This record gives sequence, structure tokens and C-alpha cells, in this order.
Amino acid sequence: MQIVPRAIRNRLALSAVVVLAVALSLLAAAAPHITHAAGAEIIVTTTADTDDPGDGSCSLREAIIASNTNANYQNCTGSGAFGVNDQIHFVLTIGIETPIINIGATPLPVITEWVTIDGGVYGTERVEIHGPGAPAVGGNDGFIIANTGAGTTIQSMVINNFGDDGVLIQADEVTLLNNFIGTDELGLTAEPNLGFGVQAYGNGDAIGPKVPTQGCPGLCGNLISGNKKAGILLDNTGNGGPVSTGAFVRGNFIGTDRTGGAGLANELGGIQDKGVGTIIGGQFGLSLDGSCTGNCNVISGNNGGPGILLDALATESLVVANFIGVDVVGQSPVGNFYGIETFESHAHIGGSTPEGRNIISGNTAAGVRVAGGAGAIIQGNYIGTNTDGSAAVSGSGSGIMLAGGIGVIIGGSQAGEGNLISGANGFGAGIEIFNSVNAQIDGNRIGTAADGNSPLPNFDGIFMYNVANGSEIGSAAANTIAFNGNAGVDMDGDDLTTVRGNTIHGNSIYSNGQGIELKRGANDDLAAPVILSKEPLSGTSCAMCNIDIYSDDEDQGRVYEGTVFTPDGNWTYSGSLTGPNVTATATDVSHNTSEFSTPFVIFTATPSPTPAVSELVQGDVNCDDAIDVADFELIIEYVAGVNDGVTPGGACPDLGMASPAGPALVFQWGDIDCSGTVDAYDALFPLEHAAGIDHLLQFANCTPLGEHFPAER
Repeated sequence: MQIVPRAIRNRLALSAVVVLAVALSLLAAAAPHITHAAGAEIIVTTTADTDDPGDGSCSLREAIIASNTNANYQNCTGSGAFGVNDQIHFVLTIGIETPIINIGATPLPVITEWVTIDGGVYGTERVEIHGPGAPAVGGNDGFIIANTGAGTTIQSMVINNFGDDGVLIQADEVTLLNNFIGTDELGLTAEPNLGFGVQAYGNGDAIGPKVPTQGCPGLCGNLISGNKKAGILLDNTGNGGPVSTGAFVRGNFIGTDRTGGAGLANELGGIQDKGVGTIIGGQFGLSLDGSCTGNCNVISGNNGGPGILLDALATESLVVANFIGVDVVGQSPVGNFYGIETFESHAHIGGSTPEGRNIISGNTAAGVRVAGGAGAIIQGNYIGTNTDGSAAVSGSGSGIMLAGGIGVIIGGSQAGEGNLISGANGFGAGIEIFNSVNAQIDGNRIGTAADGNSPLPNFDGIFMYNVANGSEIGSAAANTIAFNGNAGVDMDGDDLTTVRGNTIHGNSIYSNGQGIELKRGANDDLAAPVILSKEPLSGTSCAMCNIDIYSDDEDQGRVYEGTVFTPDGNWTYSGSLTGPNVTATATDVSHNTSEFSTPFVIFTATPSPTPAVSELVQGDVNCDDAIDVADFELIIEYVAGVNDGVTPGGACPDLGMASPAGPALVFQWGDIDCSGTVDAYDALFPLEHAAGIDHLLQFANCTPLGEHFPAER
């Protein structure tokens, strides 16, 4: 395996972003953008799959032939001029929401002209085309759009039970909207196509809305579930043949039922991407209050494969603003096996804004598995948690698994680039690294909630084993690695020194079972420094090593203080220290970092003094020993929602808190009339008291205004 030199690591990352932007702009310029004019309207009047001039009706089969030939055919008579974007609509059995057209052993005609087929116009929600089912027969697809059918739209159809793909797209700029592909007409039960739900290798094809403003009735995206292969294949035929280029996959439910709350698996995964410049998801219309709307895809429930597979043939894929492994509101698991599995070089997963993040949680084996390629970028995602990062999603395996990648970038040094990687189930790690080299891990929160302070632990924060070399953890931006049950960073060399050259620098590592753990030769078993004295801080270590200094209230490294280099193994650090304990790590010339040293106490933390017993005056909300207009202002602001109840009196009870006055006086601090709520009536009391006017009438069990009562202050 070739190791990418450290010096070019950042250039790999930068080139990935630059190439992505250039590629997408070139694709946009090169694509044959089609103006959506309307041609003749052709009305399907029967659910029979016939080609019979004597039956007096127009079937779907006959309507496609009329559109392809730009002429009336059998009993299919076009209203308007044939030629460009003919419209095929349906007037079928009155009172049936989803009429069913059973397609026989002979596939529908290949679509060779630009056409719109819309099943949701004349009183129907959708029109179902139901194939002949088994056995699996290549070419027995629901709809086939040939390369001459560029611009075609298939909308508001149910497409199921075909011997091959539901829709095969060979043309450019084909759009699929509001279809159910692989399910029954209700979108609740599998009616599988025996191939892919959708297979595409055109230029600029859109599965879901192509542009953010594109309107359509009901569900704008598609429900693509229950198919025997993957839900979507963006294909690359190889050898110079057709390749899916610049495809958009937006606003779909892939692997769930119609509700987005239960799995309806595509058996080989949700999306297989072999294309160039694919965009999966999008930031338009995403609800930041916790639901997957707009261009966001729900890619969940594909428990036989990954939600998204980025193939080694894929180039410059962007996966942004999707829910992967969770339900449509991002709270409950509807897992894939892997959320995303990528073999692609320079894949970009996530974004640096809240609107760009993917929620990748509830997936059984791992949220993201990097199995090959170089320079993949994983940024800004919530992995293992719900949409606001406040709780773990049950059933989540390891957050990110590096199982073959080179130079993977997890997080970043710029605002918003760090991932939240927490809540891994059982023995799962936030980041698991094996058979991978030169990862760069910066700016992430691993084991915490989104606030960076509350615990949401993994088993290990980062676990490295079986050839995991040359990674940098925190060199460009500090990671917070906290509350993990076993270790913050756990390296296992397996007695073969297969884990070495990994640098851990400048992070906040605290409250884990152990901060850094080196086992069985990992990082060459580099010995931790020894701290000998504190004025100035000094000690011994390996020679020619960098010594990182940390403060912690236990034995890890919550606060990074600074670094000193020692040529001979004797070092002194003269910078300021937070304490109360100080620890240190050493990093040698081979980039191995040690465990934390034994903590050295530089001062003993003084416990907070026991609160003195004092007397508070009811109505003195800010505890300044006066009842005045300031108390009135605090209560009025609290009632109006301007403040959060915090009063400026230090140890004074916060406004709205239960009174500490004793069992006989049960009310909220600031609830002066003891009514049970803090409201505008309470605001009158301190104002009137300051003016010399007291209302003595109050609710039962309430101390009159101005009287003293004992309480802890």
C-alpha cells in the first residue's frame, strides 16, 4: 500500500474541493439544457395493455407509440401539435385513485422522443404499471428512455413487479418526480422490480427535483423501495461507453415506506454511484427543526447493503444534507447496514453549514465506511446522534470506519467542518481505523453532545489497529474527545508494531475511561514524559521529542497549554498553567505520541465555601438587600421572555427557581404572590414596595412582602 506523504496531505484535500467545483461547473456548462415546451396531449383511456385499433380506446402502449412517431396512432389522437414534449395523461376508471395497468410479457415501447408521462392529472393520485414479475429477464423494464428521449419526465406513476429495472434511463436530462418505484400503490408494501429501481447513465438526469424551485404535486421526490437490487444505480458502462454525469438525487425516500418511518429495503442498498459529479441531496428546503424536507433524501432501511455506495469508478461525488439510517424526523433508527460505503477518491460527504450536514445514524455496522480511494472528505456531519445532536440514535455502529482509505480528512480547521461523532452502540468506536494510513482528524466532537460539554459516549473515541499508520489527530484543529467509556484514543499494535507514527496533538481529551492507551507495541510503546517539578514545570522524556503540556482536574488533558522541544530529554516549560493537575505527552521524530504522563499536582483545588445561612427578603429578586425598581425589571423581563431567569446576585436563587425557604413556603423565587406562576402581578409588588405602597393580600401559605425568612444564600 502506498503511503501519501504528509506534506501533500492538505493539497489532496484542497484539490478535492477545487476539482469538485470545477467539474460541476463544466458539467453545468456542457449539459444540453432543455426548454420545457409542451407538445400534443395524448389521453390514455383504458387500463388494458393493448395495441388494437378495433377496441376504441387509447392504451399507454399506443400512446407511447404515438408520441415516438409524432402522429396519431390507433385510437390515440393528439390534441395540439406533435413533436416536442408531448404530454401523456390518463383518464381511466372513475373513482379509482390508483388505476392499475398490467403489462404483459412484452415490454412497453422504448421512449425515443421527448415526452412527459404524468399519472396525476385527471383525478388520480398515481397510475400504476404492474409488470409480469418473475422470472428475472434482462430488458423487461418498466420504462426505457433511449438516448434520443432527452428531456423526458416520468411523474406520478407506480412502477413495480418488472423482471428487470423499474426505469432504465439512457438519455440526458430525464426527470423522475413523485413516483413509487418498487412498492404497491400505497407505498407501504414491497412490489419489487427484480433489477434496480432506477438505472441511469445519461447527462444531468434528475431523480427528484432537478432545481430547487421545480414544483410538483404531493411528494416532489420519489419513493424508491423494495427492489431486488439497489434502489438507484448511477451507472458507468466502462470502455468509453455511457457514464452517468452530473446526476441529481434529491428529495426521495429510498429504502423506507411512504411515511419515511419504517424500512422497506432495497435488497442491495439504496444508491450505487459509479458516475461523475453526482449530487446526492441538497440544502434547499431542509428543515433545521428536525425533519428531512426539500432536497433532503431519507436513505434508510436498506439493511442488506449500504444506504449509499460510492464505487471506485465514481468521481467527485457530493453527499450533502441527507438523513441516512434514521426516520424522516431524524429521531429513530431505520438502519442501513452501512450508512455510506465509499471506495471513491475525493468523495465529499457533508458540508460546513448546518444546512449541509448529513444525519448518519442508526446504521448497523458503521455510519461511514471508507474502504478505498484517497482523499475522501467527511465534514460537518452528525454521526450516531439525532438531528440536534442532543441524544444518541439507538443501534448505531461505529461512527466512521476507515478500512482501506488513504489520506482521509475527517473534520477540518474551518468553522463548521468538524463532525459530531457520538453514541456508537456496544463496543463501537467514534472513529475506527485499520488498513488505512495518513488520516487527518481535526475539529471534531467525539463522545459529546452537540454542545460539546454533555456526555454522549462511544465505547472508544478513536480505535486504531491492524495497519493504522501516519494519522494526525488534532494537528490542524483541536478535537474534543470526552466521556468515552474505554479510551479517548485506543491504539492496539497487535504485537506486530502495525500501528505507528500516529500523532496526537493539541486536543481536549478528558473524562474518558483512559485518555490515551497504547497496547502491544502501538506507536512503538513510546514512554510518557515524567514531570518532576512545578516552578518552573520541568521533567524528563525521550530525546529529540516535542512535549505537549495539558491541564486537567483528573489524569488526562482537558486543556492544551503549549509545547516545548527537548533535544536531550530534559525539558522545561515556562508558560502559564490552568491546573489543578498537569499532564504531558511526548511525540518523537517518527511522529509517535505517547500516553499521558502521571498527573502532577500544581495546586489543590479549593472547594467552594459552604453557603452561609442568611435572610432573604421576599421581593428582593436580585438579592441586593433592597426591594427596588431593579427587581421589577427582572420579573417583567422574565415574564416577557427577554431573560432566562438568571439573576445577577451570584449565589442568589435564579428567577423562577423553587424557593429554598422551607417546606411551609412552596413557591418559585419571584412568584411573590405565591400564585404558582411568575407573572406581571408579581412585577407590581417590588415596584409598589419601592414606592411605599404594599399589597398585603396574597395567596395562602405566602410570606407577606417585605418580611424576612431564613434561607441558604
